Order: sequence, then C-alpha cells, then structure tokens
Amino acid sequence: MVGEIFFAAETATRFHYIGADPRLDREGCMSLGYLGYLDEDGYLFLSDRRTDMILRGGVNIYPAEVEAVLVEHPAIADAVVLGLPSEDYGVRVHAIVHLANGLSPKEIDAFVRARLVSQKCPESYEMSMPRYATKRARCVARPCATSVLPGSPKARASQSRCREAPDTAA
Repeated sequence: MVGEIFFAAETATRFHYIGADPRLDREGCMSLGYLGYLDEDGYLFLSDRRTDMILRGGVNIYPAEVEAVLVEHPAIADAVVLGLPSEDYGVRVHAIVHLANGLSPKEIDAFVRARLVSQKCPESYEMSMPRYATKRARCVARPCATSVLPGSPKARASQSRCREAPDTAA
C-alpha cells in the first residue's frame, strides 16, 4: 500500500532539500512529500510525490504509475501524465505522449486499459515532441494534436497551442 514517507526530524540536520517544504506530523516525524511503500523484505520503494498525485473522484492516481504503463508500449518513446480540470470529477487524467512509431489514441487507450483500472486511465491524449534534458514536455508552435476519447465524461477536445521550443541540437 502506498503512503507518505516520514522520517525522524533530527536527521534533517544532515541535509538541505530544495524543492519542498518539510512538514511534521504529530509525533515530530518529517515528510518532504514523497510517497512509497515497503516490500515484504522491508525495502522502501518510491512511487511519486504527494504534490504530483491526481485526486479524481476520490481515487488517488499517481502519474508515475500511468507513465510507466504508457512507456511499456514499444511505439511510445516517452510520456508525461498530468491532471486537468474536469466538471465531472474535479480533475481528469491527461497524457502527453511522444511516439516512436505511429499509433492512434484508441490504440494507446486499449493498451493502457488492459493494464490499469479504468479510473486511472487517461481520458485524453496529446501527441508531442520528445522531452528536453529538463524532463519537461516539448511542443512546437502549432495546434497540438489533442484527442479526447469518445465515451469519456463530457468528452471535448480543447484546442491548446504550445509555445515554440528552442532548438537544442548541438
């Protein structure tokens, strides 16, 4: 079971963490917002960060879990999953996918649905260029190819435009 990772606050004097404000629980243990679980041998595995978690209709969805399923497909080179506003559940799951080979959103969705429960599956897909070294999604200056799957609650495609990405080729 995935939960928030807490540790003894006195160990915080040995490091300085940039990227999250620490918080203390009632026992004085500290968390930096990481989520994870212990396996049967007591090893700690990190799942995601609390701030990245998507809460959709009462279901906790970890983008890293959905991204891992997406990149299992041989035609998908990379993926980024995020939550977008939704009238029905507060947030909907959206995937930005970089394809190595041609693949339709329906084919991607069928692949994901065979591996995840339906609440965790993206309701929409956007085809994108590869990530930069900073791990941020890269788009080009044109309307993004966004597909909202038929049958998703109040399916509607949003016409977003991405900023022109600088050329990083050396």
